[in-house]
Amino acid sequence: MKSIYRVRGLALVVGLLVGWPAASAQAAGADEATLSVTVSPIHLLFPMLEASAEFQVSDNVGLAVIGAYGEVGISNSSGVHDSLGIWELGGQVRYYFLESFESLHAGVEALYIGISESDIGGAELSANASGVAVGPFVGWKGIFGPGFTFVVQLGAASTAVSATATDSSTGETATVTDRDVLVLLNLDLGWSF
Repeated sequence: MKSIYRVRGLALVVGLLVGWPAASAQAAGADEATLSVTVSPIHLLFPMLEASAEFQVSDNVGLAVIGAYGEVGISNSSGVHDSLGIWELGGQVRYYFLESFESLHAGVEALYIGISESDIGGAELSANASGVAVGPFVGWKGIFGPGFTFVVQLGAASTAVSATATDSSTGETATVTDRDVLVLLNLDLGWSF
């Protein structure tokens, strides 16, 4: 199952790098770009596909919608390996300091993350988790040539997570909640139109 996400993720990245330059060359030039579509190559390691679409709402302000889906591998003390389905949905508000819709920027990111799986490790175990991450960041966005786009961001995110695991054979349930502050690191590649 993990390999199918890697193949889909790599296909999307190849499509972005090969197929969209021609389309973006016919669209608005980099100076006139008002939409950026990017993917996160870092997330492909999980394997997970995260994509974002940023819309220019004024000369110096962009709004981005972020979505992701994939799997996270787990293993227990007995050596049983399994994976959990994970998804995220969120957004960013970005303010550009030097140029319209590119260059040095700062903003705020908010993400909702959900994890869910039943029948973990072939047993009658199920798990559900959800959480939010909110925090500020500073970053750089470059639009090169016909529209190739590179985004890097660094910041901090305050997180709140709640997870529940249930053994349906015994009826036992365990719940854990946690709050933390984590490093926010985004690296995205894509195209601007």
